[in-house]
Amino acid sequence: MRILIYFICAGLLLACNSTKEYTATELTHLETAVNAPQFTFTAQWANPLDQDATQVLNALRPAGGIVAGNRVRIDSGVYQLKVTEDQVEIDLPYFGTRQISSGNYPTDSGIQAKGPYKDFKIRNSKKPNLRNLSLQISDTTESYNISIQLFAGGTASITVNSSHRQSISYNGTWE
Repeated sequence: MRILIYFICAGLLLACNSTKEYTATELTHLETAVNAPQFTFTAQWANPLDQDATQVLNALRPAGGIVAGNRVRIDSGVYQLKVTEDQVEIDLPYFGTRQISSGNYPTDSGIQAKGPYKDFKIRNSKKPNLRNLSLQISDTTESYNISIQLFAGGTASITVNSSHRQSISYNGTWE
């Protein structure tokens, strides 16, 4: 009997799945931002993929509740990824493990780079409100492969794969 009730409840929850309808303006804005390309991603959450970093963050539990499970709330609004037609500028905090040392410890341990990017790719999704992008950028010591998901409603997520650090992803907004 319990199993039957479980399956009925699960079926009702799946049947109640709501989908947001996007306006023509939002979809056009997405296409323009991707094809130009010209957009700014502002990080609101950092999602460390490193289990050790996650355990340390959960043990710290700073005041204000900025650590929630495996996520770190970024309240400042200054951590961004800006993409223009010819360059990218990235300034994001980093929570995780450095795999390769660059010889000296940097004074700022965040992910920072500015310059022209390579291998910019647009991958369309089956969903009309989503565009998947990827690009590469290098600084003097590190190179980054960046995957970006832009949604028509103004939300986005990115994943940064580094040549020297474990991967990390971010959630936020774009405009």
